Amino acid sequence: MVRLRSFFVVLSLVVVADVTVADAASAGSKCTKVGLVKRTNSGNLQCKKSGRKMVWTPQRSKKSVVTTTTTVTPTVAAPAVPTGWSDVETYASGVAYASWKASAAAIAAGTSKMPTPRYLTGPNVVITNSAPETAINIASRLFSAAAQPTQLTIMRYGYADVDWASSQWTGKFSGQDSSVGSEITSGCSTPTTCWGGVARITSSGEAWISLASMTANTSSSRHVTGAIEAHEFVHTIQIGPFAGVTGRTFNHLPRWLLEGMASYSQAAVLGATSFDAYKAERTREVSGFKNSVAWLETFLAPTGSDWSHWNKYTGSDSWRIYDVGFLATEVLVALKGPATAMQLYSNVAGGQTFDAAFASLYGISWAEAYKKIARTIALQIGTATP
Repeated sequence: MVRLRSFFVVLSLVVVADVTVADAASAGSKCTKVGLVKRTNSGNLQCKKSGRKMVWTPQRSKKSVVTTTTTVTPTVAAPAVPTGWSDVETYASGVAYASWKASAAAIAAGTSKMPTPRYLTGPNVVITNSAPETAINIASRLFSAAAQPTQLTIMRYGYADVDWASSQWTGKFSGQDSSVGSEITSGCSTPTTCWGGVARITSSGEAWISLASMTANTSSSRHVTGAIEAHEFVHTIQIGPFAGVTGRTFNHLPRWLLEGMASYSQAAVLGATSFDAYKAERTREVSGFKNSVAWLETFLAPTGSDWSHWNKYTGSDSWRIYDVGFLATEVLVALKGPATAMQLYSNVAGGQTFDAAFASLYGISWAEAYKKIARTIALQIGTATP
């Protein structure tokens, strides 16, 4: 937890001139000694020489009254953060801050590689975010060390545009896998459940993002703030290394990492310069998860070449790839930064197993790490005790 310590310091310095009381009557009257000062109701008078005479003269103080006020801006006491796997559980409460700090630094130092988007817009769509490039640019800077698409098409459609959008989508990606034909229709099955996004890459590396929008989609902040655009663009960076690679897919990495990294990234983008903004988006994404260490270990542990383990989760647990994935990714970012987490995809696309890639990048086996991550998450959400 971040503790706020407020300091409001007021320093007052008052300096006044020395005053000697005189018995003279008023300004212009005779006085007897140059330099004498007397107080009157209308101000101080000083004895000064005027020609051959000495008279009382209105005085201008040699030193005026000075009051200075110094206000110290409230300071934020940063929480203690983990320095490695050995103390990540001890400083579990500092993981979110460490993750945000690493992300903000990467964004500040990064250079956007976002290609100029080509837009395909259905005639019936309601545009809820008129400037998606803003969030995409920040997401690009977050992972500027990674290879990114050099072409980007953003397709936006509403419920009445489903047939048109599906034709565009299948025309581009038909044959990639069995999900292509239903992705557009399943994301926009009714006028009031038409929301979300999908990202795909062609074999030549061309990225597409589809964004569904219902008539009044402002009820979902993701469609207004740029979160969904950032989320889907990060997917294009994750899956990009596998474009044109035979026998290797992003299914060789955990499914929670795919969605969790994208979900974490939208918080990093919205909180690029504000920890409070990062925390707000984080809360929206993960506040519904309260499971135990044992459950987390079972969920996180498996690796391999497919997603069959995570596909068997149903009901509300089907969303755990997003919130648990967010929290697990956050630990990785807190310890090694966003670039290292993204590097896992490049290494696996290059032929390594996830376990080998993880060990080479994080200096610990996945068999050891997932238990530490599970306990760190449980400590944060209150389902484990220190």
